[in-house]
Amino acid sequence: MSDWTKIVESHVIRIFRKISYQWWGVDVQFYDEHGNSKNTNTCFQNPLCKVIHSVSKGERRCSETYQKHLKKCRKNQEPFFYSCYAGLQGFMLPILSKQKYVGTMIGSGIWIFESNDPMQKKYRETLIDIGFDQIALDRCYERLKMIDQYKKEYLTDFMKIVAGDVVAYGEILEEKNESTRKQTVLLDEMYRKKHKGIIGVSPAMKKVFDTLEFIERSESPVLIDGESGTGKELLAASVHYNSLRKEKMFVIQNCSAFTDTLLNSELFGHEKGSFTGAVSDKKGLFEIADKGTLFLDEIGDMHISIQAKLLRVLENGSFYRVGGTEQKKVNVRIIAATNKPLKELMEQGLFRKDLFYRINTIHITLPPLREACLEVWNT
Repeated sequence: MSDWTKIVESHVIRIFRKISYQWWGVDVQFYDEHGNSKNTNTCFQNPLCKVIHSVSKGERRCSETYQKHLKKCRKNQEPFFYSCYAGLQGFMLPILSKQKYVGTMIGSGIWIFESNDPMQKKYRETLIDIGFDQIALDRCYERLKMIDQYKKEYLTDFMKIVAGDVVAYGEILEEKNESTRKQTVLLDEMYRKKHKGIIGVSPAMKKVFDTLEFIERSESPVLIDGESGTGKELLAASVHYNSLRKEKMFVIQNCSAFTDTLLNSELFGHEKGSFTGAVSDKKGLFEIADKGTLFLDEIGDMHISIQAKLLRVLENGSFYRVGGTEQKKVNVRIIAATNKPLKELMEQGLFRKDLFYRINTIHITLPPLREACLEVWNT
């Protein structure tokens, strides 16, 4: 699966990890089909595992144990228990998607011995011989949760259920990625032929074609206005794919599709922890579209506070991610579109005058379809 980051940082997995430790004292780890760890933003909660991993020698031995059993899991593709040199057990569960091995879920830190069991003393002495502090080890062993056979079965059943959810979510993400890839290919093929899909012979459309020819080598912002359904997105794509930036990204964002907070994050990105749900750093569309073109549809719906940040990018190419302190620099051409009268919004204080004059460097007006049956937008 290609989207392990989204999977392991999903709400379901974060809750599952929390429950696994609270109920059984078990840490849950994920590895892809090649045995690569997908646990960048997680750490061990099990006290004994935490102490062992605090020392390079202990971490190395744990890694060797993992890789040994991951190899077995890849080969046999069957779940099994294993034991480590510290006396803990782990449960290896292969993750299969469409009968294909795509990774492994590991439940580690399972403790099956009573506090007075002689095996505990044996494992503790082994760790002391390696160089671990006896007092620290005694404290760790005291905090371990003993799991009987019934609890082990409950744990493994729970892990199998979650593995099914992981597979389902991974398949949804892959289908979405494949759909996006196909859409990108189709758009690329459609727009690389000069002004493909744009048809019209009326004077208004001839004026549009003349403008498209005139601005082919321009880097200036473009403002497209016209009623809904007149083909503003198609025209924006044609501007990009017939410009000097045609080999770079063409990114589309509808400004009315998100709340103000989400649009801010979508455009400028955010830093981990900047708000609830921000579990990792995220690039915004400006960073993604760097050296290319960003099409902002329905710009008249953009909140006045976000307009200020957009103006700064247009002026000097700089911005900050949400919650960030590092200034980002990009080189992005803006094409904006609207079906609203921006001058009226300016008078109402809902749209910045300075931003309007920045994006209105090149102005293209699309005629309403109902006014001329000779003009057809064939998408």
